[in-house]
This record gives sequence, structure tokens and C-alpha cells, in this order.
Amino acid sequence: MKNKKNIMTHRKNILDLYHNSSYNLYISKSNISNAGLGVFTKDFIPKDTLIDFYYGEYTESLPGGEYFFRINKEGGINAIDIPRCYMAMLNDSSYRPKSKRGLRNFVEHNFINNCYFNVDIENKKVGVYSIIDIQPSTELFISYGSDYWNT
Repeated sequence: MKNKKNIMTHRKNILDLYHNSSYNLYISKSNISNAGLGVFTKDFIPKDTLIDFYYGEYTESLPGGEYFFRINKEGGINAIDIPRCYMAMLNDSSYRPKSKRGLRNFVEHNFINNCYFNVDIENKKVGVYSIIDIQPSTELFISYGSDYWNT
């Protein structure tokens, strides 16, 4: 764990997070209202660049949940354990907070997903790559996929 940080959350708990990126990443309050924390870069990140991997334990049980990334039918990466990797903390710019009725509302903002997941099924790895040039002080966003928002 190259860059490990203790992050004070809004609930006053310490959340251990880490990354192995060569870029200077940091955690701060997301620019998306009610989305919690987000991942930002202090460095310029060129288009089509590997930023880091989605780290966690590969498991063939399918626990689901917020920090589980399905790689194939048999299993995926569970990043729920602490310390948690930064890449598990990326927000989807199409984030829809739940209303009081439990329904997700469309949120209007000017953010776009500037990263994508690249799944290496053979080696059971998931890389996070930049879609566009990302400027310093920019929040990193990634699509969770349409299935995520339908649950």
C-alpha cells in the first residue's frame, strides 16, 4: 500500500483508504451533492492512462454490495474490507440520490464520467483508465453501469 491515508468521514469515524497510483490522488467531499466522498487528482492525467487498479480480494462467492465488482459469472473483487482502495471510492456522475419515497431522481449537473473500468478476466484484475485528459483538482468519475442504477 503505497499511499495509505486515514480519512475523517462526516460521521467522525476514521476510514483507512489507500492507492498505488503514480498520480497524487486525494479524498475530499464530492462535488456531487449528497454523494459523500470523492477521489480527486492533484496531477494532470493524460487520456487513456492507467490510473490505478480496483484492489480487493477475488472471491467466487457473490456477496454483492456497494464495493463488489463482478468480473465474471463465477466471482469478482470485494473491496469492502478496510483499508479500502481509492478506486472503490469513485463516484458515478449519473448518481441519483434516493428521494424520501426511496426512488432515485435524475440529478442535473455538469459532471461527466472521465474514467472507465478495463476488466482483465484472465488475471482477475480491474484497471481504472482515463477517458479524457484530466486536469489537476478534478474529481474522478466512472460509470457503474446501467444494472447498478436499476437495483
